[in-house]
Amino acid sequence: MNVLAKKKFFITFFTLFLLIVACKNEIKRYINPNDTKYSEDVRAMSQIINKNPKDAELYYKRANIFFVEHKYKEAIADINVAIELSPKSAFYFFKLAEYYMADDTAYAKGAEKAYLKSIELDPNQEEPHLKYAILLLAKQRYNETAEQLNAILNINPSNPDAMFYLGMVNKEVGDTAQAIKRFQEAANIDNNYYNAYMQLAMLYLEKEPQLALSYIDNAIRVNEFSDEAHYTKGLILEDRGEFVPAKEFYKRTIELNPQHRFAYFRLAYINAEIDKDFNKSLDYLDKLLTVDPDFVPGLHFRSAIYQHLKMYDKAYDDLKKASQLEPDNQEIKAELDALQKS
Repeated sequence: MNVLAKKKFFITFFTLFLLIVACKNEIKRYINPNDTKYSEDVRAMSQIINKNPKDAELYYKRANIFFVEHKYKEAIADINVAIELSPKSAFYFFKLAEYYMADDTAYAKGAEKAYLKSIELDPNQEEPHLKYAILLLAKQRYNETAEQLNAILNINPSNPDAMFYLGMVNKEVGDTAQAIKRFQEAANIDNNYYNAYMQLAMLYLEKEPQLALSYIDNAIRVNEFSDEAHYTKGLILEDRGEFVPAKEFYKRTIELNPQHRFAYFRLAYINAEIDKDFNKSLDYLDKLLTVDPDFVPGLHFRSAIYQHLKMYDKAYDDLKKASQLEPDNQEIKAELDALQKS
């Protein structure tokens, strides 16, 4: 290769190099489509982005791929690029808030700012109001929560979620009557609103168990695989003195969720206190304490069964562990002292 040819080659190579660098600089967030640390979907979308680096929607699409893959920080980085390219998009700010809340660190302050910006850009979208309201409810900022929910109802008076969460606000501030009204309205709007039926069942559990039963039956109708609905029906039946069907619903609860410690506990209680089947009660308590070895009510109750069966060493061991877990529990401490002296 002569000197002139070498010079032309160098100029061509350098020009291509500058073009590549310029292209990468133009891309707001460059990901190499050949980088195997990313999924095939991410790499395929990156290849499209690298050819269309100013298309905000493409960055959102890649952000959503990262979101589905539970790579929330990557999703946040991409949606921020989409916002930089399209700063008037209420939807992108809403997605930023959602990504913040999904991340392990749950950056609530950033999410709040993003929700507010989304609402500012487009106040007629119901979902940003709702998700922001749920965040405010978790922060116990009840007046602001109600403000966001009422904004939804001004847009759409038949939004069952807004009605339900207004009921939750009423419940939290102690206005049970208004909470019941809101939950009933939510269920009237959507007769498959599981959470409304669950709340109504719990609120009526003590004062009107028959009505509570009708609400919990609706909850089970909507979600036949809900362990909590079956457990709650067991509680209602037990409270009514219907112990045989109550036990069946507790057993069904455990079938649906073998880790449900309260269902084991209620079965142990009924078998001991009602059926006087102490061995069966012990069986359920053993299963409960396998699920949660530090469940103090389970340890305390098993100790009582052991004492009834004159198995004092085992009773002492359970009480001692319960006392270590709850050193300020005076009832357990007194029983442990009495057992030591006996």
